[in-house]
Amino acid sequence: MDRQGIELTQKAADQIRKVVAEQQLDLTKERLRVGVTGDGHLRRYSLDLEDVAYDDDKVFESHGIKVVCSAKDLSSLNGAIIDYQQVAGGAAGFTFDVPDQKHILKGSGDHDQPPPDVETVRQALYHVFDPEVGVNIVDLGLIYGLEVVGRDVHIRMTMTTPACPLGDQIRGDTEQSIRGRCPGVDSIQITTVWEPKWSHDKMTPEGKKQLGW
Repeated sequence: MDRQGIELTQKAADQIRKVVAEQQLDLTKERLRVGVTGDGHLRRYSLDLEDVAYDDDKVFESHGIKVVCSAKDLSSLNGAIIDYQQVAGGAAGFTFDVPDQKHILKGSGDHDQPPPDVETVRQALYHVFDPEVGVNIVDLGLIYGLEVVGRDVHIRMTMTTPACPLGDQIRGDTEQSIRGRCPGVDSIQITTVWEPKWSHDKMTPEGKKQLGW
């Protein structure tokens, strides 16, 4: 039978409750809003905690947490299972299992160009800036992991706070910068992780210098 709605695994629900407690929010009022933007290899998912309701919201409940999405996004999210998993390097992040959408990170690079290498991808990341502070995401310490396998790029990154309103923009800028500077790349997988928690100590000396520290 086809899956319907949006579900959380127990691990995902526990992590949401942890974030709610850390931010001193009221779980009876907060909703976990799930969104989706883009198509194909540009498709990205988002998670936000908010207490705002809209007329076209589709509301589900999973492990005692209200999960909402817009009617427009439901066609792309129906049947999704959101999990919270450990990934390479000991970090962790939310993952999406959406029926018929497992190809979403796969693009088609220019195979007349050489496959990307770690250093070229890293240099591309220096061109991506956090708009709030004006420091690139490498010197800001947001990149927790970078791996290149063939023509596929895997990135683990964090944000300065779980409630960062510019997360989607930063992830989108990251993908755009890599594709623009590494035309031979096929897929880019960006996993947002929250552990270990970001702090100023993760900034490079150059990043601190840019902020006048």
